[in-house]
Amino acid sequence: MSASEDAQFQTLLTHLENVVKDLEQIHSLKEMSEEAKIDVVGLVQATMAYADITSIAVPEAVIPDLAEPGDKPTSAELSQSGVVVFKQKGGETKASHFSEYKPAVVIKVLNILVPLLKDEIASRRKMHEKQLEALQSIKQSLSAVEKRHRPARQQARETRETQT
Repeated sequence: MSASEDAQFQTLLTHLENVVKDLEQIHSLKEMSEEAKIDVVGLVQATMAYADITSIAVPEAVIPDLAEPGDKPTSAELSQSGVVVFKQKGGETKASHFSEYKPAVVIKVLNILVPLLKDEIASRRKMHEKQLEALQSIKQSLSAVEKRHRPARQQARETRETQT
């Protein structure tokens, strides 16, 4: 082997070593991405459960990313249990678990779903705030009625008890 061929061979070996190192890193990163994806899907499920959201509609823009090749579902939703349910023409349904999709697909879907989920949670928070305000107003009104119509003797006794 000439000096030039030897240098080329050494360069080739260096490139191969780098390829092997990069492949090992890719493998490790893919495993870590898979674990992170499963964790994220679980946290989405927990968030939905905590907010009492049984399902959320999947926007049409990402349905093709989730559907089986050749399928053309009319709609899809992500359930609280992490299952993507596809509705087909004729009422037929198909389902798959959200954590079974590739990390890139999960990220793409979440980029669209999380803002919708945020809006739904904000809407529910406002609903609960209004319910609380209404109940507090009702309680205050009924308490006032109850105080006005309680016998005077009972009010005097309660006043004495609180003073002693």
